Amino acid sequence: LTQNGGLGSDHAWGGNYIMMGGSVKGGQILGTYPEGLKEGSPLNIGRGRIIPTKSWEAVFLPLAEWAGVDEADFDYICPNKKNF
Repeated sequence: LTQNGGLGSDHAWGGNYIMMGGSVKGGQILGTYPEGLKEGSPLNIGRGRIIPTKSWEAVFLPLAEWAGVDEADFDYICPNKKNF
């Protein structure tokens, strides 16, 4: 991972999510693990940057629906969801 201009690292799109609670159906992984992440693979764009295959909206929107957000409002609260 190459440092950014402030001597830190760019965190880009990466993230991990853990759900806990009595109603959570455990033991599931959303998406698929990429076949390869080495230099030159389709998801590796260099300098330690990996393109995600799922957006955070894929995790957030079911939670928003559970909390009572109307599905008609999904495009408004998560305008990037159509890109995944």
